[in-house]
Amino acid sequence: MAAWQQHANGRVGSQVHSLTLHQLQIFAAVVREGSFTKAAQSLFLSEPTVSEQIKLLEQVVGASLFSRAARKPIRVTTAGERLLEAVDQVSNQLEEALRDIASLQRAEAGRIAFGAGRAFGAYIFPSLYASFRDANPGISVQVDFAVRQRLLESVLKRELDLAVVLGHDGESGLNWTPLSTSQLVPVGAVQHPWAQGPAVPFRRLAEERIIIGGPASSLRAALERKAVKLGIQLQLAWEVHDPEAKVQAAASGLGITIVPQFIAAPRVAAGACSLLHVEGFPLTLGWFIVNTERELTRPVQAFKNFLLSRQVDIEKMMATVNETATWYE
Repeated sequence: MAAWQQHANGRVGSQVHSLTLHQLQIFAAVVREGSFTKAAQSLFLSEPTVSEQIKLLEQVVGASLFSRAARKPIRVTTAGERLLEAVDQVSNQLEEALRDIASLQRAEAGRIAFGAGRAFGAYIFPSLYASFRDANPGISVQVDFAVRQRLLESVLKRELDLAVVLGHDGESGLNWTPLSTSQLVPVGAVQHPWAQGPAVPFRRLAEERIIIGGPASSLRAALERKAVKLGIQLQLAWEVHDPEAKVQAAASGLGITIVPQFIAAPRVAAGACSLLHVEGFPLTLGWFIVNTERELTRPVQAFKNFLLSRQVDIEKMMATVNETATWYE
């Protein structure tokens, strides 16, 4: 290597060692807030402190990071823009490293971060977990109930090791493993006219107020696709994700809802609501285990294998509950 290259590399290395994370955080805050005053307020620092740290950073970098022209918000120089790119990259890498460390700690401690929607998490998972815990006393499972989109995002960010979600949308960066299926049925008030007689055409759903999950709901997406195909417009009365709240709302006459059959069955049997006879139902959607494409730790792989080994048990649990009500003949 030429002498001038060695000298240049040594000078750059010295500059890097002179930088502090605190200075970079202040620099990023000034860019984000558009002023030294607002940056100082957001960081709970005095404005002179912010100005002094930026000056020190500019001395280390060897270039002005902000234009000193009298304009608001302040302008970032070309050198500042380049440094900001590097700060963003460092920040992202630090976040990724911290997530990896958290994942390693969970693995070493035998802890698993698992997520599921309330239908699976509250009704199916508890009895499964009891069996898993008995067979694996050294592994604990932390469960997060959340809506589907949040579960997928949390798995992608590796805040969750894996999750069970309803419906497959091909989200990139994830592995989708079929676990089971869920039969979904329409439910309404006890006196709803569709509770008696032959099934009405699916298109008549356009006459009813529909109680269903938000735009990211796989069930809602499936219904809307079918509605578009038939040229009808569904009337969305209320967006709610909790299956219990959906059934209670439908039983109160606020509209009709679509919920897993195993959740509706005992309520129909108790006379709290009615199963509605609509063509195209029960609607079948799959439950999938999702995890990132990275290699799973041993505890997480053991837990995933356990869930897959209980596919028959899951089907039996749902079938047992379903038998408590009268369904389609």
